Amino acid sequence: MPLSFATRPGELNAPDDIDLPAQVRSAQFLSAWSGSALYGHQRPLRLGGVFVESAGVVLGLRSWNDAREGVIDTVPYAIFEVEKIVRMMLHQSGLAFEILASPVLFETNSSGADGTGFPARRVVNAAVTQGLLHHYRDVARGMLDRLLAAKGRGASLEDIFGLVRTALTGRALMQAEVDFNLATLLVNHASPKVAGYIRNTVPEDLVNKAWLNGFARTLEPLIASLAPEDSALPTNPTDYEWLHEFVISSRLEQYENKRSGSQS
Repeated sequence: MPLSFATRPGELNAPDDIDLPAQVRSAQFLSAWSGSALYGHQRPLRLGGVFVESAGVVLGLRSWNDAREGVIDTVPYAIFEVEKIVRMMLHQSGLAFEILASPVLFETNSSGADGTGFPARRVVNAAVTQGLLHHYRDVARGMLDRLLAAKGRGASLEDIFGLVRTALTGRALMQAEVDFNLATLLVNHASPKVAGYIRNTVPEDLVNKAWLNGFARTLEPLIASLAPEDSALPTNPTDYEWLHEFVISSRLEQYENKRSGSQS
């Protein structure tokens, strides 16, 4: 069954005070895959996107670089070549999924006016499988284990929110739903006990042994429920052929646009 997305592409406003460098501005697609606009609570802003490599690089005439990373005004970014991100998505990369599924989009030189010209969500739907649940289950379990090992020291409320958000995004995916916003996830996918921990916790609770044990007992069944085999996601990618054609057509389109520009 196709994924159901809680938020339309471009419905959430991307920050407009970031001066994007040329190599990022030329991306085919650019989104915020972390940050308060996406999650509904305070988290560091991170950008991700997709670019199409030039014909000279693809043909081996210049060195190949399928990932470009950097920092813009303290904001990290990582953009990936179109074939690279498709392969990442086929390997059920949580990073690729959150970049492509994010509704917080930036306008770039190569995107539509609202950032939606790139068929990011079609790529996700064509490639996603039950294996993506492993990412959310493993990340949430690792976050909980680190919290307990540190006995809450150094943790913040935002860390607790991030842990619960990760687990609940996985819970939504069990039903083939995509949602990254903590507030709506709590309403639609959290038990009253999980929601209560988010709504009633204060910073001092995080170093309280009884609170930590109770929080862990509440979160562990949620994390354990992220069983890929029980989800509504497909067992295999649903459209390899379209993904293959999409990568090829993306490069052809870039080549034609470049050739047209050089002739004008």
